[in-house]
Amino acid sequence: MLFTTLGVFSQNADTTVIVNNHEYNISDDENKIKIEIFGLKDGVRTTKEPIYESVFFKRITHDGRARRFTISTYNDNAVEEKQCEIKEKTTWFRRELAQPFPHLYFSHLEFSDGAFGGFIDMHNRPASFEWGHYSPVTIFCTKGGHFGMATGLGISNSYNFLYGDYVMIMDDGKIKIETLSDYTNGQFNKAKKSYLRYWSLRLPLTAQLQWKLGRDYMTLSAGAELEWRFGMRSFARYDGAKRTISDDLNYNAIGCNALLQVGYGGCLVFGRVGLIDMFTLEKQNPVWDACQISIGIGYNFD
Repeated sequence: MLFTTLGVFSQNADTTVIVNNHEYNISDDENKIKIEIFGLKDGVRTTKEPIYESVFFKRITHDGRARRFTISTYNDNAVEEKQCEIKEKTTWFRRELAQPFPHLYFSHLEFSDGAFGGFIDMHNRPASFEWGHYSPVTIFCTKGGHFGMATGLGISNSYNFLYGDYVMIMDDGKIKIETLSDYTNGQFNKAKKSYLRYWSLRLPLTAQLQWKLGRDYMTLSAGAELEWRFGMRSFARYDGAKRTISDDLNYNAIGCNALLQVGYGGCLVFGRVGLIDMFTLEKQNPVWDACQISIGIGYNFD
């Protein structure tokens, strides 16, 4: 007849189980589970070292689940280690939209006659440009990351260059573009540089469509953008120095833009169209219904 003796008691947060003259010592902490087996006779250990030992080391994944562990077995002075893995189907979700806005961008500037009108002649040189930066924030996105909405805070610095023989001035409360010769009463005929400069803070709101294409994501987004302009001044460099022509231009500080972006990976192209006239109504030709439009390229550094 076979008799089995079973005893269970707890010591120092460990669990000890006695079965058939063997003592099973089980300890558990945050990172591992350890099992030791000792020989036992009349309640006294017959071995100082365990005759069998197994250690299970936990591996924690991004979702907080232990998916991998190591078993180290010590039996008769032989050591055997096995790498084990819990295999289960896992679906990965992107919690943020990829590249909703460029971290750094450059664009070419023009003026149009109204929001969607043609280009107007403001003696604007093709060298006009804008550089800027966005700090994007995802408002929400679907579990698959294929659709969502994004916003952010953008800052930009814009330069509209005029041909050197023209400057932008204020005259009797109206914005005018006149020749440097008229402005200086015939003393100077041409400037090395003549330009309009201003800063903008922008707050966009766009809907985003994204899908996997090759190794990265393709993005299409469209929306509106609220703009606050400040620090607008016109300058000209002549007679060996850069001179402020006007720092009190009548311009609309608040604007609104339509925004369209197409991107792949870390690069994107975009177009922006002003929906509100940049200047106030008190103006005369050739400055009229002047809305800023731009097309540019942006980069991300994720």
